Amino acid sequence: MGVVEKRLQVYLKNKTHIGRGFSIQDTLAIKLKSGDIPIPDNHTFFLDTLKMESNNFCQTELRKMIVLNEPESKFESFLNKMIIKYIPKIYLEDFKQSINQIENFMLPVSPKIIFISNQFSQLDYYRIWASLKIKSGSKLVIGQHGGTYGTAKYHSIEKFEREVCDYFFTWGWKEDVKTIPISKLWSEKKLKIKKFDNKKKILFIDNEAAPYLTTFRSVETSSQDKKMIDRSLKLVERIDNYEENVVIRLYPKSNFWHHDKIWKKKSPKIKIIKDKNMLKKSLNNYKLFISCTNTTIFLETLYHNVPTILFLDEKISEIRDDAQKLFKLLIKNKILHYNIDSAVKHINKVINNVEEWWFNEKVQQSRELFCETFANEDINKVNNFIKLRDNI
Repeated sequence: MGVVEKRLQVYLKNKTHIGRGFSIQDTLAIKLKSGDIPIPDNHTFFLDTLKMESNNFCQTELRKMIVLNEPESKFESFLNKMIIKYIPKIYLEDFKQSINQIENFMLPVSPKIIFISNQFSQLDYYRIWASLKIKSGSKLVIGQHGGTYGTAKYHSIEKFEREVCDYFFTWGWKEDVKTIPISKLWSEKKLKIKKFDNKKKILFIDNEAAPYLTTFRSVETSSQDKKMIDRSLKLVERIDNYEENVVIRLYPKSNFWHHDKIWKKKSPKIKIIKDKNMLKKSLNNYKLFISCTNTTIFLETLYHNVPTILFLDEKISEIRDDAQKLFKLLIKNKILHYNIDSAVKHINKVINNVEEWWFNEKVQQSRELFCETFANEDINKVNNFIKLRDNI
């Protein structure tokens, strides 16, 4: 057996599998301190190289054998028919073939812990692999991967993940015995604010709702995008000299709703950018950041301590009871606004001296308290992860 094969055999015996969530540096540190071979468990690398060919067709008779709960409404009756019709073949006709394929995955054979954060919900093969390992005794630990976790009143993804995992690592909040505050997982060092310049512009961080309803969350989705862009337009156009003072940063991942054309039609002179780089690279280039959605970007700007204003639709972006106290602190200190008149009045008031407002002691205290719970940075998160893992 060659050196590569020997190392691979050792890797396959690793006891801690870290799929996604921690940075490569943190993953390697955890591996080294755990005595595992220090190779990042990038499951997408292994899965993307595997292409399973299927010759199976949808088997109508087989699908007719699926028995679901008796429907209690016309909607449930319709839903049952759609589930039976559209359940992916990988979980039915191709399931046995998938199991055989998964046995050849270059992933740990019997990990004690499977830790995963983002991008696993779209990988069916990986989910089947993880479920087989859990059935054999592995523990599933899921890490928070989004800004609405712990704050949104309704969050179907969070609800599901917390139900199926053994433990759920959060960015600072705790609600039950499963939720364990560990740290925010994005590995950015806190920004060093350069000399504050009130001559800089305002960056409005435009967002885009998902085109279809795929989850239930207290954020805009699908056709609610129209409400969000209308709200954004009305806010920006009331900022003093907005075509000169404001830059629009479009959502970098998609343009399904054509926000670029909407902004251009409404304000032909306003500067619009579509920057695919990480937001942190832009943070020192603007004096104020405005967002209309309760997402990760809002937590990033608060964490880096750059002046931030959040303008939400209270009827859509509902906040859960446990988080209300901290959100009310943000309202009190003019960081969060539900009313457009309140938001516009405050922006125009501080636009020429943002620093005086933002670095006020009470504003800073509210920001720090909020970040301690929802965007906490623990420099000892690697050691704490190992301790938590060893106690599971």
